[in-house]
Amino acid sequence: MLKTVVTYLGSFIGVASGVVGLWQAGNQYLARFASETQIAVVSISFFGLYYFGAYVFTTGAMKRKTRYANALNDLNRGFEEIHSLTDINSIDNEKFLMRFNSLCDSLSDAFTKITETTCAVSIKIMQETGNEPHKIVSFITLCRDKNSSTDRSSLDDKAKEKGVFHELIRNTAYREAFANTERFYFNNYLPFDYDFQSTMFDVCDQKPAKMNPLMRWHQWPLKYKSGIVIAISPPISRISQASHTKNSIIGFLCVDSNSMGAFHRIYDVQLLKGVASGIYNTLVVFKHKI
Repeated sequence: MLKTVVTYLGSFIGVASGVVGLWQAGNQYLARFASETQIAVVSISFFGLYYFGAYVFTTGAMKRKTRYANALNDLNRGFEEIHSLTDINSIDNEKFLMRFNSLCDSLSDAFTKITETTCAVSIKIMQETGNEPHKIVSFITLCRDKNSSTDRSSLDDKAKEKGVFHELIRNTAYREAFANTERFYFNNYLPFDYDFQSTMFDVCDQKPAKMNPLMRWHQWPLKYKSGIVIAISPPISRISQASHTKNSIIGFLCVDSNSMGAFHRIYDVQLLKGVASGIYNTLVVFKHKI
């Protein structure tokens, strides 16, 4: 609590200092070139805009925190589905998939509430084909939430028909989540990331325009504009840093939104990391069964 109060107090002092500086500079200019009436109008407008902006920002942050609390029931429901798999070695694949689909549904509902945008959730599992030095590391979709399943599953079928393999090296989000030690990829403005790569561009038969940002946003071919990808692995504390990327990652937990700026880099990433770690052991058993 004390740390939070100190942080807000420091932020307030910093903003206030900036406002005072701008006010003094503006006063010097207005004193030379403007009448008293103009000075009063500018002053009232300046402080009015400042307090309105501060009010909007503070209110938005408080509302989002409330939405996290409202989403807890959805998150708990998802974990209950996974934890209900008691004797996982004797459960058939269909029941496994039903539970993981339910988890995706719960996460989709939770993040749709948190972000107030339409969010889709999927779980990918990694696979390897060929032998060194020609081994290909790719991923396939294990399950999705029911709301996005219809549209996205048809794209999965289209990828198979066209022979598109989702190689790790050709997908920025999964490549970075796999390679970096923090085990995640975060991007709130995908249409404006000119370096973003995805094999889904091949499936959609349309790559984003290499032109001005507005046209690129308008012609963006993917169904999502913000995304988080979390590597599914044990907590880093339980594995050595050296073996982290080579042996421990078995798949990815993915959440995306049809809107830009949907996610919070700290809160949402940490929440999803907890989910990914929580389903790791169950997913390992399932992967060995298929």
